[in-house]
Formats: sequence, structure tokens, C-alpha cells
Amino acid sequence: MTTITRRNGTVDRYSSEIKVKSPSLIDCSRRPIRCPRLDCSVNVAFSALTHHFLFDHPEVPILSVEPGAESTLIVSYGALSCNSSRCLALLLVSGKLSDSSARLFGSIQINPKYRNRLPLPVLAARLHSSHNYACHEEMHAGGEGQCEKDMIIAWVAGLDIGDTADRLRCSIQAVDNIENGGFRSLTYTGPVTSLRVTQCPRDVFLAGDCIVLHEGLISHITSGCTSLNVNVIVH
Repeated sequence: MTTITRRNGTVDRYSSEIKVKSPSLIDCSRRPIRCPRLDCSVNVAFSALTHHFLFDHPEVPILSVEPGAESTLIVSYGALSCNSSRCLALLLVSGKLSDSSARLFGSIQINPKYRNRLPLPVLAARLHSSHNYACHEEMHAGGEGQCEKDMIIAWVAGLDIGDTADRLRCSIQAVDNIENGGFRSLTYTGPVTSLRVTQCPRDVFLAGDCIVLHEGLISHITSGCTSLNVNVIVH
């Protein structure tokens, strides 16, 4: 297994607002963010993001998880559109909210098991690996067999509104087989991407806070460009 811990200091705007200081926790929770799905132009308060996904994007799995617990997500390779992100799941993580902000995430309109948890979308995208990352339709008419000129990225987005000094970190692992631990895998460990910026795949790739599967590895990891298995842990 190859482990990558990355931090690109040249693109600071993707991390400058990840860790929010205590005096502004409530304001941060209320400030609108754009839905991380690129096909949705809705602006929503961060504290209402779970409510938004429940009612406007019911097809996206919502998983209540504990810090350090592994969540496995499986997505069809063909479902990853070129240069457009796909939301694989919304992770609701316990123990990551400050006491002052927790009440804002306890809407009575949602299931109690989803309340008082930090919402973190998990996203993935397929990028063309040419110099300008242009997407040529003839190369992406189908999923299977089209991966030799692509790269895949996956990342976790969010805002850190906890009341501890520790930064919000995640691990994202792409593995070729989830049954026996897999033969090939690749792991990214590092900060999440700020939800204060649009989740444009190309910008996320340049910022570096994501797992990157390059051309040669994609076919092995995705079982011949059929499916992508992703394990996610929030630390």
C-alpha cells in the first residue's frame, strides 16, 4: 500500500477557512455555502446542509459515522463524468461540533440520528490527463476501456467548527478489492477541502488535498474501469 500525505502551500484559499476560531463558530455555521454538487446552485447555511441533502438530493447516501471509523463507498466508473464532480456520500460525523454550534445542527425536521453531527460530503471526479485537462467527448463516450487517458480524484469537503486545536483531517483510500483488503491501493491523508469554495474538480486537483489516481493505476484499481472502491476515515 502506498500512503501519500500531501499539502500544497501554493493554493492557500482552500484551507484558510477550514479551521474556524471559536468566536465565529455560530456565524460560520449560519453563513451560506454553495451546495458541493456542481449541478446544484442552491446556497444553504452550513448547519442546514444535511437538511438540504435529505430533501433535495435523496439519491445521495447519508451515513452517520464515528471519528476513526471506516466507510466504504462504491461507485460505477462510468458514473464519473469528465470534469464534473459526483457526490458519493454525505458523512455525518459525531463529536466534531463545539457546544456552541451543536444546537444549530439539531433541526427537528430531520431524523434524530442525523442531528448534532458535522456534515462532510465525499466527492469524486474524472479528469482528462492531457496538459490542459480538456475533456474530449469522443474519448469519454463510455466508461469501460476509456481510462488510459484519465485520472480520478476523490476528496472530502467540509468546515472545521470544532472547539479543539486539532485540525480536521481525513484519509481516503482507493482499493482494487474490498473483500480481502485488496492487492493494490492508494491512500491520501490530510486536511479536507473548504466548503467556502466551489468544489471544481480541476481546482481541487491543483490544491492537492485529494487522492489522485493516475493513468497507469486506474485500470488496476477500478477493475478494468468498471467500479471505484473508496474507503474514507475522518480523524
